[in-house]
Amino acid sequence: MTANDLPINFSYARWTPNTSFKLCNVTWDNGYRDIVRFPDHATQENYFKSLDGLTFTGASMAKYGLPVRLPIPFAQASQYNYLIATNTYDFDTPRSWYYFVQNVDYVNATTSQLNIQLDVWQSYQFDVTLGNAYVERGHIGVANENQWRDYGRTYLDLPEGLDTGKSMIVAGQRYRSLISETNGYTTFGLLVVSTTKLDADPGTASAPKTTCADGGAFENHANGTALYYFSDALDFLAVMGAGAEYPWVTQGICGIYAIPQLPEALLQNQKTPGTFFNQLIDWRGDCYRLEVRHNDAASRCADIIHIANFRDNFRLPERYEHLKKFRTAPYAVLECSCLNGTVITYNPEQIPSNDLVIREAWDYAPPSPRLNFYPRGYNATNVSETSPLPNNSGLPIDSGEMLNASFGITNFPTFMAVNNGSALALANSAYTRAYSQQSADWTQQKTQMGINNAYAQALVGTQYATAQNRLGTSNRNAMNAISNNAAQMSTDLALKNLDFNNQMSQLNTIGSGVANVVGNALTGNIGGAIGAAAGTAIGAWANQQTYENNVSSANQQLSNTQTTNNATTSQANAYALAQTNLGNQQTMQIADMNKELSTAVMKGDYENVIAGINAQVQQTQTVPPTTSGALGGDSFNLANGIMGVLVRFRQIAPAAMTAIGEVWLRYGYYVQRFLKIPQTLVCMSNFTYWKVHEMYIRSSTCPEEYRLTIKGIFESGVTVWTDPAKIGVTDYGDNTPLPGIAY
Repeated sequence: MTANDLPINFSYARWTPNTSFKLCNVTWDNGYRDIVRFPDHATQENYFKSLDGLTFTGASMAKYGLPVRLPIPFAQASQYNYLIATNTYDFDTPRSWYYFVQNVDYVNATTSQLNIQLDVWQSYQFDVTLGNAYVERGHIGVANENQWRDYGRTYLDLPEGLDTGKSMIVAGQRYRSLISETNGYTTFGLLVVSTTKLDADPGTASAPKTTCADGGAFENHANGTALYYFSDALDFLAVMGAGAEYPWVTQGICGIYAIPQLPEALLQNQKTPGTFFNQLIDWRGDCYRLEVRHNDAASRCADIIHIANFRDNFRLPERYEHLKKFRTAPYAVLECSCLNGTVITYNPEQIPSNDLVIREAWDYAPPSPRLNFYPRGYNATNVSETSPLPNNSGLPIDSGEMLNASFGITNFPTFMAVNNGSALALANSAYTRAYSQQSADWTQQKTQMGINNAYAQALVGTQYATAQNRLGTSNRNAMNAISNNAAQMSTDLALKNLDFNNQMSQLNTIGSGVANVVGNALTGNIGGAIGAAAGTAIGAWANQQTYENNVSSANQQLSNTQTTNNATTSQANAYALAQTNLGNQQTMQIADMNKELSTAVMKGDYENVIAGINAQVQQTQTVPPTTSGALGGDSFNLANGIMGVLVRFRQIAPAAMTAIGEVWLRYGYYVQRFLKIPQTLVCMSNFTYWKVHEMYIRSSTCPEEYRLTIKGIFESGVTVWTDPAKIGVTDYGDNTPLPGIAY
């Protein structure tokens, strides 16, 4: 439009009063807390035409801000708060102007002056084009169709600074137990760590055997001990009952951990012991000797809780059901724990899924078994995972916080094994006692052999004495025989000599007699010869008698000598025999006495040694039971059947929810971003609140004062209504989001 287009040349005669006024009442005020946005001029005009009021025509043109005098009494004029002035001059753009009646002045009885203020919004709402603005708060956040695209993370995760109350209530919960109950007993697993093999031959109390553990690689851990897993703790009690007689084996138990049931993936290819302590156990559950390494993803973790549409567990009153922000933190949180004093909270909006999946990652192997739990994908844009090692090995690395925002069980209860101290002491000294017994037996045998040897030596001594006596007797008999033989020889020689002498005497006698006879005969002495012959005969007889007497004497002497020798020898033999027998008796008596003494000493020493061994055995009866392993950890939860994962859906208390909900119903959410303001300004079915900064008006056909006024209206915060009749009477909860609103 140019100046030439304006009807400047006109006749004042044609400028006739052509302005109409209408006094009425509206539901908004000049504070601009509430404004009405009509879809178009026609709707606006129709609305004001529909209002009850007073209409005045034929008035002169009303000017901005100037008071208006109307022919109406003061009291009647004071009943209205709004004035509409409609100018319909052909030299100007026909239009209506809207004013707030600020006050009424009395002019006279029939005239009142209205002091008015331009309703800038109603006068110029169709004369401005809105641009971008930094929206601080408003219902556009409530109506935003994109707000739940990522479960509120992008649009709703803004602090409101509103009091959420002193505590949060539990709206619902889900519990996943890691243990079970069977026949009235809590069923959990036991992991037993031992330096000895419990399933090897234990030997006997007198010949105990221990088999050292040869280790394994359970759960990717190199371990030198033997690991046993009992799915039912009562089975381990049965094993310990069987092992009560074999404390030298059970003393190798260095750890007993109460754990949940091991995942099936960890039990694949593990060994199942046939017997314990050479006994078959009547198993209630399963038993494994853990030696095999497992490192694939399936053996490292498992999803134990899956809650579809988990946000539905946050219970909202119907009035606030569309306020999805109540399903985000800090108004709603996920509280997860193992009921062991460690609680971690998660913001629902940071879980990028409709479903809540709690993953369990584990490490059951000693020395520090622990379980970790975490929601999959927490704080990530999506739920995904990658393998940390080739061939899909290791714990999958979650796209979310994973272990950095996890909770778990780290302080598993540990128990001790009780060993029979007496039996253990006996077993520990079994080979020593056997050696002592063997040594005592050998000492007894050695002593007995010494006794027997001494006694045998005594017997040998008597035998040698008897033999010597016999030898002496034989020697004496031999010497006696020699002496008798010598006497015999001497006698024989004497007799030979006697015989020779006798013969010679006889010859001499005969010779002398013959000579005498011959001599006498020759001499004729016959008588003499006869006498000589007779004398010779007598002499020969006398010689023979002497000879015989000498022989008899010699023989008698020989007999006497032999008798004497025999008697002497016999006496000597008898003396020697008696002496030998006496000596032998003495020797054997002494030998018997020594044997009796030595036997008594041997028996006493043996009994004393045996008594010492028995005393050692008896002493072991007072040895108290020993323990292996250690008491530790926290068994409270186990005692109460609580070992699992608890997920609680917590939300603010009803009082705080009401207080906050009413604020959101009235003023919407914090938006805190630059937006293109919709020209309709309407996002909700009945009213829409706007609180902006730096509003831009792209174009306007109004004075700057009023353009700035419009900016100020929105920057101060304003509620835009679609139906003026609902201002001040509409329940703030009766205001639903309109479709198609998004940013």
